[in-house]
Amino acid sequence: MKITLCGSTRYMGVFHKANLLLTLAGHAVYSVATSVHGESVKITDEQKIVLDKVHKLKIDHSDAVVILDMDNYVGVSTRSELQHAIDKGKEIFRLSSYGWELERLVDHINKLEEYGS
Repeated sequence: MKITLCGSTRYMGVFHKANLLLTLAGHAVYSVATSVHGESVKITDEQKIVLDKVHKLKIDHSDAVVILDMDNYVGVSTRSELQHAIDKGKEIFRLSSYGWELERLVDHINKLEEYGS
């Protein structure tokens, strides 16, 4: 399955772990290009617009979206990405629905793949 990770980049450790676990399970994973939280790379407003547009293109090329809604936090960008995924008919998985346990979420996705759902 092709999966795009969405969520606040303040939780980059969760992005990295989700990317690794899903990739090891055989999925093609699209993630964020960078974090604007605490990174030494400075992003202009124009660059942020480009990053948001490209991330939505990743959603377009995905079968599903995983929302990394740590602490139930879903910011403006993530809400926009979630709405885009809904509008495009993508399958949505929210990490909070799995008790914020990435392993449970990955296991569920793998079972769906195994049974063709």
